[in-house]
Amino acid sequence: MDKFKDGNYQFATVAGEFNLIEENTVTVYINREPEAEALLQEILQQGLTKSRMRKAGQYCVSVRKKGEYEKRNMLFEEMRDAGMVEAVDLGAQDFYVLTQEEQYREDTGLKLEVELGGMMMF
Repeated sequence: MDKFKDGNYQFATVAGEFNLIEENTVTVYINREPEAEALLQEILQQGLTKSRMRKAGQYCVSVRKKGEYEKRNMLFEEMRDAGMVEAVDLGAQDFYVLTQEEQYREDTGLKLEVELGGMMMF
């Protein structure tokens, strides 16, 4: 709480140090439209800003990742292991892009089945 003394509000620092609600998801960017591709290129070249993240939200879905006490992998780990997502390395934690467009359909969303070496995961 020292970060708030004397009206010096260091929100980024405080946010990094506190986890009030554990986020157990990653953001997956669905790059299927020309506008989405243009925005992704802008993010890759110029960085991820609050404004760009807000614009990117319309092309993103949240995917659950394995929790600390869960025994089985969740969909995200399975997608990553199958090469379906790739990290967007911008210093943004848990921001990925879908690399296999056929895994997303406009009418039904992200496919919840992943093939891992001949085995189907749901």
